[in-house]
Amino acid sequence: MEPIVPESNLQLELLALLSFHDKEGEQVRAAFDLELYDQKPIQRLAKKIYSFYDNFHTAPKTHIGDIFKDFMVGEQRPLYEDLYSRLMEMKDNVNVEYTLSKFNEFLSRQVLSKGIEEAYGAMENGNLEEAKKILNTASKHSATFTDLGLDIADSPEAIYKEQPDREFTTGIAELDIREFYPARQELMLIIGLMGKGKTWMLVHMGVHNLRMKKKILHISLEMGSRKVAERYIRSLFKLTHNKGASVPITNISATPTGDYIFSERVETRPGMWDADTKETLETSLSGQHNRLIIKEFPPRVLTIPRLEAYIDALEQQKAFIPDMLIVDYPDLFAFNPSKELRQEIGEVTMQLRRISKERNIAVIGVSQSNRGGASKDVLTEKDLSEDFSKGFTADRIASFNRTEEEEDKNVARIRVLKNRDNARPGDVIIAQALDIGQFSVASVMHSEYYDNLKAQLPSKK
Repeated sequence: MEPIVPESNLQLELLALLSFHDKEGEQVRAAFDLELYDQKPIQRLAKKIYSFYDNFHTAPKTHIGDIFKDFMVGEQRPLYEDLYSRLMEMKDNVNVEYTLSKFNEFLSRQVLSKGIEEAYGAMENGNLEEAKKILNTASKHSATFTDLGLDIADSPEAIYKEQPDREFTTGIAELDIREFYPARQELMLIIGLMGKGKTWMLVHMGVHNLRMKKKILHISLEMGSRKVAERYIRSLFKLTHNKGASVPITNISATPTGDYIFSERVETRPGMWDADTKETLETSLSGQHNRLIIKEFPPRVLTIPRLEAYIDALEQQKAFIPDMLIVDYPDLFAFNPSKELRQEIGEVTMQLRRISKERNIAVIGVSQSNRGGASKDVLTEKDLSEDFSKGFTADRIASFNRTEEEEDKNVARIRVLKNRDNARPGDVIIAQALDIGQFSVASVMHSEYYDNLKAQLPSKK
């Protein structure tokens, strides 16, 4: 049996473009010669798909199973079954723009490698000039996927192109309905005071996008990876921190007159350290490999180049390309001591937005409030720590607010400060159940909230 395809799966992603995306598939078919696929199984599949394009001028799509059928025989069957399974998993999840951006580099590398091999053969035959010519031609090879800009005459096709239906989510209904949620090629910032729940908000959004079959990379510069993983697990399965217990859960709803109705129910939930929890989790998470990766870096160690090198290593060694990057939090990146901290933090924010654009992913980070925010009930963009320019760089900004009284009552407030291309909704009130890892169990829009808070909301037990 031939060797299994290596972990780096760019060639398989190109196969996914060929199989399910007409326009991009045509580009790959035109630019990438069959002999440049260095994995024979993928090369054989690509040959069949190329033939399909030549005959029907479209991607195989639902006919891809017919193409695989010819290979599902003999000792090669397990290999092609694995390839088919991986290809179908990519069907709706391949990062098209990022794959095409990587294609240029990959194509040049493959052409150069092939040129070196042919040049070596020419030298072996004593033909030095031919070897030089082959290397010169290979080194000058240019891929065809250079972005030359958008011609205004072609802009309607781009503007009205069907977009994914709410590809990402905050998991907070009142924000999602009003189109405040993460998006590819955008940076979202969350402002909050220290110790008030910013990390829980990041975990909450990570969980909800994980449920939407997105791949999440969570970078932690403050909390250990095991503790972050515990928060994800508690949020996913509604577990208490220690042993199982009965937990009060607050619900909140708005009336037509603008009042609020608060109610409380008691729910009995298992705990992280119950006798059978570990076995249950191992069974539930066994099929979730390469969906969520949590990486811890010590404060003031991580740089932007090191972050990108790590993301590249995940792609090369684990075939993991994230749809969403969560950074907790950018203010703790390593900085040049010879430069002002304010400017360095602003530069990190700009670089994170660049990464979102170049890699076609959604990026979410949190920012600590400055000292002036400590005395406020509602934080604004003026309360961003260190560099105010972060507010100009980010595409979407929200502040997470919770007074001590609200913390005791299991409620909090989110104010949208910036929502690129969309109107800013009013404040959103959320009911929380952090005892079982639930950042938001209900949400309503702000009205006469404070007049109702003390009168109705039951105290935390």
